[in-house]
Amino acid sequence: MNVIIRTDASIAIGTGHVYRCMALASELSVMGANTSFICRESPGHLCEWIERHGFPVYRIHANGDDALASEAILQGLDRPADCLIVDHYTLNASWEKVQRPFVKKIVVIDDLANRAHDCDLLLDQNLFPNPEERYQSLVPEKCRLLLGPQFALLRPEFREARKRLARKNAGVKRIFVFFGGVDATNETAKALSAIKLLNLKGINIDIVVGKNNPNKDKIKLLCKSMQKVAFHCQVENMADLMANADLAIGAVGNVTWERCFMELPSITITVAENQVRVAEAAHAAGIIVNLGWHETVNDERLAEAIRQSIEDVSLLERMRECSIEIMGGNATLRIGLAAEAIIGGDR
Repeated sequence: MNVIIRTDASIAIGTGHVYRCMALASELSVMGANTSFICRESPGHLCEWIERHGFPVYRIHANGDDALASEAILQGLDRPADCLIVDHYTLNASWEKVQRPFVKKIVVIDDLANRAHDCDLLLDQNLFPNPEERYQSLVPEKCRLLLGPQFALLRPEFREARKRLARKNAGVKRIFVFFGGVDATNETAKALSAIKLLNLKGINIDIVVGKNNPNKDKIKLLCKSMQKVAFHCQVENMADLMANADLAIGAVGNVTWERCFMELPSITITVAENQVRVAEAAHAAGIIVNLGWHETVNDERLAEAIRQSIEDVSLLERMRECSIEIMGGNATLRIGLAAEAIIGGDR
């Protein structure tokens, strides 16, 4: 099966779309698919990173016409595309109709539910009340919907780390901090400030940033000035870092379901409008403690939330139990439900 994935990363939109598509690409490859990417060369793109992981990338010039450039790439393939996967907030049914003559199947990954799509399958891995109703008038009648965290796009490394996951002992001995590949509002520095206010004893801190983080050098210096704080940049062992942690501090996005899969209780801060409803639903479901919009959360408020979480062992246990339930119970040991649905009978 020949699969093409259209997605982007940039300083402006972050890296989340590419990361979750890379997770899907890895699963599709395991299942025998030949997978390539189409990406725009915007500042902060991850084309070389994708290629280093073994996936060819067809590049669109930063100022090129997206629909026409993608159409030309699909037309020029040596082997026609069996499936086109689209994970991009600015692309909709109009773009998809242009590509339709050159592919057998179109799959859309979305969570905004704010525009129409011409697709055969739509995946929304996020948690919403009445999720089916969100896409009722936005997709063709015969479109198959994959909705909810049980279809979360997780890299294979999480499956292996999950197998090794040991039962957590009472208390917090290690905290994991990650606010995405860019962290434009510099919540990482806020978290470090909050941790410094607490003067934690006997607790190790892992700070993770992406290579596109504009403040990574300053954050690295901050980490060096604090005891038991380790700095990590553009890591390949995210699952292991989560598996070793007892508490996470971060944003809301694909990483929410990675943390849930690893049974990692989390304190979150929302940094983008598309995160707000997901954060509210996840908070209501008991899988995170969401502090709200980043502009309303200062280091003192975050410090208090960290302190309460450390002191309330029963809260951490409840979040772990809710995480297992929301991800589908024991079924979470099997990553790849979305990839299997996409390939279907085409293997």
